[in-house]
Amino acid sequence: GSNVEAAKQYLTQLQNKMCAAAQTGDVAAHSALLSEDITDVQANGNFLKNRAENDTDLAKLKVDVCRIEDLNIRIFGDTAIIVGVAAVEMAGMKGHVRYTDTLLYRNGEWRIYASQSTRMAK
Repeated sequence: GSNVEAAKQYLTQLQNKMCAAAQTGDVAAHSALLSEDITDVQANGNFLKNRAENDTDLAKLKVDVCRIEDLNIRIFGDTAIIVGVAAVEMAGMKGHVRYTDTLLYRNGEWRIYASQSTRMAK
C-alpha cells in the first residue's frame, strides 16, 4: 500500500544520505543512520562490529565519489532488505560495489543493523 511506497521513498533518501555523508566525510550524519550494534562486512573483507568501529573507519577514509546507481528495496513489516549498487571512488578503489543492507524500524526510525558489500567485477 501507500505506507510501503512512502517507506521505500524514505529508504531511498536514506541510502543517498549515507553515500553523501561518506563522500563529504560527515561521520555524524553517517553514524545517525546506523544501529549501535551494526555489523558491517566491507568489500575488502574487513568486519566492523559496531557503530563506533564504523565511525572510526569512515573518519580515516577519503571518499571522492559515492553514488547510488541501483536499489531494490523489500519491506517486511518493520524490516527492510535493500540490495543496491554504488559507484565508489577512493584511494585503492574505483568501481562499483553491490551491497545488502538490513534495516529495522525501531522507535519511529529506520536504522541499518547489518551491511555487506562486494566489489563488482569490471
